[in-house]
Amino acid sequence: MTKQTLTEAIERGKQEIVEDMHSGRVPADVVTFRELHDYVDANEYAGLTEMDLEGDALAHTVEFGNALQDAIDEWLRLGWLARIARMDAQDRETGARAWRVTVLVDGEAVGTYEPWADDEWQARTRAIRQHTDTHQLFGRGIVDYDVVDLSDEPTD
Repeated sequence: MTKQTLTEAIERGKQEIVEDMHSGRVPADVVTFRELHDYVDANEYAGLTEMDLEGDALAHTVEFGNALQDAIDEWLRLGWLARIARMDAQDRETGARAWRVTVLVDGEAVGTYEPWADDEWQARTRAIRQHTDTHQLFGRGIVDYDVVDLSDEPTD
């Protein structure tokens, strides 16, 4: 497994939870990390079970995992799954498009999101709102976006 920072793991975990919500595995009304276990093995989010568990790495992994789960729990308690589901439902009704937005800081991806939105700017805004470090994001470097209109991609 490639080593990931805590911020990268948090963003990966949130994206995986949103994907599970979109697929129907996790309901939008889940508001704690503990509740996720009613539907999935939540410990698998963000590659946590892929980590090295030997020697000193075990203590680091436990600390890392606790910090990861705490951050995702806070995000869930703020109601983000329900917000994302509401925005997606409203936008689908109005004929909005699906987007893939990768937020980049100094050229490195810090999170990828798939919001529904009327246009690219609205998609970028929704991606930034979902990002954990929004208040710190702009102080870390040059923020840019890689945006793909999924409505234009061929379906399987």
